[in-house]
Amino acid sequence: GAWQRNYVVDNGYSMPAELSLNQDGTASAMVGDSDDGSAIFGTYSINDGIITVLDEDCGLSEGNYSYTVSNTELTLTLVSDECDEDCGGGSRPHFISDCSTAVWTRIE
Repeated sequence: GAWQRNYVVDNGYSMPAELSLNQDGTASAMVGDSDDGSAIFGTYSINDGIITVLDEDCGLSEGNYSYTVSNTELTLTLVSDECDEDCGGGSRPHFISDCSTAVWTRIE
């Protein structure tokens, strides 16, 4: 499904973020609006309550996140992410989980 949240970058500026996890195992992420945003594409898999993501920016480096879904919310919690272990601003773990836990809202 498609999910959204307000993504806050290091300087306190926030922008819209969208995460799509498709049934075929493909994924996409968009930061900013469709006119001047940036998109990243990749794949994901789910096993034992963990979502594992791979994307074009991080090559074969896996990102692992536990998750819960309740009605209109997806909560993603960082387990480990080989792409940026320091979790700098703009990194995959920062985007997905705010370096710990982030709540995404379902897009209807």
